[in-house]
Amino acid sequence: MVMTYGVPVTYSGYSNLSLDWDDCVKACYSNSSCIVVYEEDCQMFAIGQISKVEKLTSGTKIAFRLYKNTTLTCPAKDTMIESPFLSYSEPYWTLPTCPENFTLFSRDEGYWCMQFDEMQFSGAEKCCFLHEMNKENLTKNANCMK
Repeated sequence: MVMTYGVPVTYSGYSNLSLDWDDCVKACYSNSSCIVVYEEDCQMFAIGQISKVEKLTSGTKIAFRLYKNTTLTCPAKDTMIESPFLSYSEPYWTLPTCPENFTLFSRDEGYWCMQFDEMQFSGAEKCCFLHEMNKENLTKNANCMK
C-alpha cells in the first residue's frame, strides 16, 4: 500500500467502514478486492468501483494497493507509483474499470471484465465476450461456454 494525499473524484460506490486511518489501511490490505482506501469515514473502494483520484498536497489521505510490485521498495514520489492498475497524469491518478454491462472477475492471471451473452448457434452454444482490464480491445470466443 502506498499512502499519499488525495480525494476520490469518479466512483460508483464504496464500503464505509468508519475505522481510524491505520485500521482502515490494514482492512484494505487484508481485503484482496480493495484497491483504494480514503481517509474520510474509511471509504473502501473495490476494483472497478473507482476510476479517478485527484492528487492533493495536503488534507485527506488516500492509499493505493500495489499489485505485482516486484521492487519491494516505496517509490521516491507518489506520482511514480508503478502498478498495472494505476496511471498518473497531473493532477489525477486513473484506475481501470469494466465497460458498461461487464462484470469483474478475479482469475489466477489477474482481474478480467467479462460479459456473457447468450446467442443461438447450432444447438444451445453460448458466446462469451471478454475484456482484459489492461487492454482496450474486446475478444470474442464462441467456444468458451457450451
